[in-house]
Amino acid sequence: MYRGFDLTIQGIKMSEAVEYNLTSDAKKNFSANKEIVRTQLKEYLLPNGSLDGKRLQEDWFPQIESDVFISHSHDDLEIALFISGVLEALGLKVFIDSTVWGYSDELLRIIDEKMCPSQNQKGNYNYQARNYSTAHVHMMLSVALNKMIDKSECLFFLNTPSSVSTKSVIEQRTRSPWIYSEIANSRLLRVRKPDRMLTKSFSKGGKIEALSMIVENIEHVLELDHLQQINQEDIVNWLDKINEEEHILDTLYKYVDSKELLS
Repeated sequence: MYRGFDLTIQGIKMSEAVEYNLTSDAKKNFSANKEIVRTQLKEYLLPNGSLDGKRLQEDWFPQIESDVFISHSHDDLEIALFISGVLEALGLKVFIDSTVWGYSDELLRIIDEKMCPSQNQKGNYNYQARNYSTAHVHMMLSVALNKMIDKSECLFFLNTPSSVSTKSVIEQRTRSPWIYSEIANSRLLRVRKPDRMLTKSFSKGGKIEALSMIVENIEHVLELDHLQQINQEDIVNWLDKINEEEHILDTLYKYVDSKELLS
């Protein structure tokens, strides 16, 4: 990952998305990324009766080429699809995180029905076996998401009332374990320049800091200071500045940096 952005969303007119077919186009790509999902666990059974975790992760949580990784709340999928549609219309490859974590519950259900049935109560699961299967699936999911963030050039975190609960001016929390994991790990991932920029100077360094987690009805403290703050107006201004002489994302980086210098 090269850069990350904390994108504050105040509201998007979905009628505009429909008018330009941006959301519908993004939905087609979103659905296409899900076509590789499998539902028959027998294909993953090893000779000793165990499941092949490597193949499960490759098929259920695939690595898809992308320029932009969008981290969002489940309730903000339509907004994520709209933004994805705008960026894809400009030629960028976009990965929406729910392409991956949206399948975790389905995969768990399939595994639990096959591997974790209770011997005493029909229709229930063995508690210990269920905890074990959940840990495995969530770990595979977390690894897959972190790989995708690392591979993508930049990250957009959709900062909305659905994703962030503001307790004070300086403290923000989320109830989403996936958002917490993605933002926490985006602080730790290596900072990599795109190949096209290898001859240019690079002044931004990666920052490694620990995130604290406060359990209050399972809310997690989010530290977003490693992400540059932008809003909808910035997105519009960026799109207005796009030209054929430089990469689309380079235009974004230059615009955000110049805005910060003036502030």
